[in-house]
Amino acid sequence: MVNIEEKETKQWDENINNKPIDQHPNRFSNYLNEISIEKDVSKNSVETDDKDIWLDIPGYTSTNPIVDDIFLGDHGKETPIPQPTTTTTFDYESLFQLDVKSVPLTTSILFEQIHNQKEESITVDLKKALKFSINHPDGKVTSSFWKGENLFHKLREMFKKEKYDENVFVIIDKNGILPDFLNESTSVPKRMSQEYFIIQKESLFQIEFRFQDNNFKYFVSSHVKIPSIIERLLTDYNIKPPSDENYLCFFNEHKKTIENETIADLVKQTNNPESKIIPIIITEDNLNTSSLYQITLQTKQNQEQISFFHPTANWKHVNEWLKHFDQIIDSPTNEYSFFNREQKAILDEYQTISSTIIDGIDRNITIKVTFTYETNKVTINALKSTKIYHLLNNEHLLRQLNLIDISPNDCVLVLEETNEQILSQNDIQQPVNHYLSTDNQSIHFRISIMIQILRYDSSEPISIHFSNRNIIMEDIFQSITNVPSNVYKYLASNSTKKIIDYCDKLSNINETKFILVKENETCLVSIEKPKNNQLLDLDDGQNDIHQRYTIYARILDIYQENQLDIDHQYLLYSNDFVPSIQTQLISFQSPSSLSSIRFTLINENLPVNITIANNENQQTIQFHSSLRINIKI
Repeated sequence: MVNIEEKETKQWDENINNKPIDQHPNRFSNYLNEISIEKDVSKNSVETDDKDIWLDIPGYTSTNPIVDDIFLGDHGKETPIPQPTTTTTFDYESLFQLDVKSVPLTTSILFEQIHNQKEESITVDLKKALKFSINHPDGKVTSSFWKGENLFHKLREMFKKEKYDENVFVIIDKNGILPDFLNESTSVPKRMSQEYFIIQKESLFQIEFRFQDNNFKYFVSSHVKIPSIIERLLTDYNIKPPSDENYLCFFNEHKKTIENETIADLVKQTNNPESKIIPIIITEDNLNTSSLYQITLQTKQNQEQISFFHPTANWKHVNEWLKHFDQIIDSPTNEYSFFNREQKAILDEYQTISSTIIDGIDRNITIKVTFTYETNKVTINALKSTKIYHLLNNEHLLRQLNLIDISPNDCVLVLEETNEQILSQNDIQQPVNHYLSTDNQSIHFRISIMIQILRYDSSEPISIHFSNRNIIMEDIFQSITNVPSNVYKYLASNSTKKIIDYCDKLSNINETKFILVKENETCLVSIEKPKNNQLLDLDDGQNDIHQRYTIYARILDIYQENQLDIDHQYLLYSNDFVPSIQTQLISFQSPSSLSSIRFTLINENLPVNITIANNENQQTIQFHSSLRINIKI
């Protein structure tokens, strides 16, 4: 029996080893050699330090905290590539430049003209006889005096008298607009023309005004000017903005503003020039809160074209507009992609336009690249010459894929449809077209979770990749090949060394590195909680915790796994001492304890801190004990 006073003192200095001495083993011998016993799994590619692997990639600058910690850990053992001082360049020919900027609604001449137009008073007495002239297809002109209110009736009589086929001929007024005179229920319009022309029906175009929930249709000839048909619409249906700050705005089907053009001009701008139906979209916008986008096209020959677009227009609409300038754009194609100089990326054709400087490029030098991660799928356009790593250095893409909280060391990039090729760090420095076949119009990369399986008796990790985290641990165990399943029984957490239940989902475990262990590499840990201890919340409502760990787990791992308070809770072993948190569980094993180790949770540490040194290998152990302790030597 040794009494220890409460002060530092050297009790003995002995040469201690792992071998039993006269059937009385020194129970501190395992402690003193615990460092030499520990299998340093972390050195076998299991470092949890998520260094910025992008720093080894040419042209990458670590400035984005999200992108910096986001992607592919190099699962090979390649020599890191030194970071050059040059910046990333993009190989493409600019066919033209687009300067996009926001401008007020008043920039449109037509919008301003319609807004400031005053309605003319109607002075025609419909009951009074007026002179009407009719121009016939053969050039003959006839004149008649009719009351205004009888105009449509007289036109119908004239059609029958002259035997005009209603399916072949129609009548238009001097503005080129077809009056609905054949419909007996239609009244004479407020603004009445006194000159009419008989023309062939097939030469007419149908204008379809779309305003709010209404469609208004007019049939007109190709020479009609847009302002005249708009004025007719506003008069016929008494359409007026509610205030002077509100403007009526007019756009074609590509959301480009309509100006002082003719119907023939609009026909050229439609998707199908052979179509006889021309839509015109009317919006009511506030001068103070709405705007237009002015796009200035500048060719390589310094020729310019300017148009205005609705703020919701996208780049596909712009592309349709550009098709009308084939003669001034020096290009073998009229299908373009748009390269944003500032973002250094090709814009999606359905992305809304915004103020920026754009280079127009040939769409044939681009490709659609699809990235998938679990159930998320994002397709982007990219230059075929763009290196893969640059595509990944895109915060918006990573957020869309929900990759913002994944460590780069936990992922690999897999090239689909090529025998599941896993791309190394050298591979992702290749341009996209390096992986294209001649007929490929798209390429697909899948981001997979890389699971690393480590063993205490092997320096080579086993790597397995899965397309999603919605799997259970048994799936991972069953996927491990080339190891005897009757020898290895468990998967343990690499961080806490706790054995993981095979029914647990990978998505609920914040780890991708696990240790494959044998039965004899594990031990059962029991923690007894005193009944008056309420600091630890136990799910099973009992005082004991029973968990299985690897024998190389430390006391600290138990604290972390059970979220124990390291400053106020302590694990008492054998009612004798409180081991250091760095002590491994293998140190407690003995022939009598077999594979079970039992602790008691206490709220106050024992008063005396004892350090025992092994001078032979310069190793020490620490533990706390009471003022009186039994030591067997």
